Amino acid sequence: MAAPFLALQQQRPKLVPPARTATLCLLRAVGFLVLSAVVLVSIAVPFILPVFVPLAVAFVWLRNRYLGASREIKRWEATSR
Repeated sequence: MAAPFLALQQQRPKLVPPARTATLCLLRAVGFLVLSAVVLVSIAVPFILPVFVPLAVAFVWLRNRYLGASREIKRWEATSR
């Protein structure tokens, strides 16, 4: 009874992709969804295109600022313990 279960457990890691591969696949899928949404909006409402560039720049700037601040807070928290 336990032998088929053990055989299945040994085969399972080969069937499940590693977490990094799954994350990259998910990132690629979300990226394509965002890209397709931008393309559809630009086709439907072309005068909105100039708004996308400043929004993308603001997003990247805010993301970098948040990541830097987050690292600093983690560093402060680790040194205060």
